[in-house]
Amino acid sequence: MKLAALVDRLAAIQSASWGRFQILGENWHLTGARSLDAFLAVMFTSERSQLDGFVEFVKGKHLDGALRRLDWPTFAFGYNGRGYHRDNYDGKIAKRYAQLAHAATVAAR
Repeated sequence: MKLAALVDRLAAIQSASWGRFQILGENWHLTGARSLDAFLAVMFTSERSQLDGFVEFVKGKHLDGALRRLDWPTFAFGYNGRGYHRDNYDGKIAKRYAQLAHAATVAAR
């Protein structure tokens, strides 16, 4: 990344994934940030600010409906692109969601 940034800072930043939610730099404008540098500041501020950016990204990509419907293939396609199925990305999300939903049900008892 450092070497790439010396050659072309903008391309290097936009081609890297950032933060806990691995948002591709080229999507900075979907996170609610006012500039690329503001996006980077968010990525280095806190996990909470990264979560807020992720929520805006999901809304900006119109993936919030897929989340509400628990439509993991649609969400995975919108979030990771056409090759999401190669790593069973939608299956992994579905499995983790089921685990967390079960844990929340157990905890609520």
